[in-house]
Amino acid sequence: MRLLSRHIPGALGPIIYTKTCLYTLTPDRDFVLDRLPDYPGALVAIGGGHGFKFASVVGKILAELAVDGRTGHELTPFRIDRAILQLENPPKHYMV
Repeated sequence: MRLLSRHIPGALGPIIYTKTCLYTLTPDRDFVLDRLPDYPGALVAIGGGHGFKFASVVGKILAELAVDGRTGHELTPFRIDRAILQLENPPKHYMV
């Protein structure tokens, strides 16, 4: 809060709600690395809480897809249209 009050006081206000360690996981906990179906010029990468460990390879893959239109990595398991992501209420089999 001291940083805000010193550098951008207009952005400082009361804390309304805080929560730590929020991230989204796919039902199968796998990455999504793909093009958006209706917008082939837009790429998406979802990695969940463990995604930061793979940032360099995810960045490389996205760069290759953006610049070359392809990558040498097998991305089938990470497609945005895979079966589990199409289910309205997918099973969360990874949960204990």
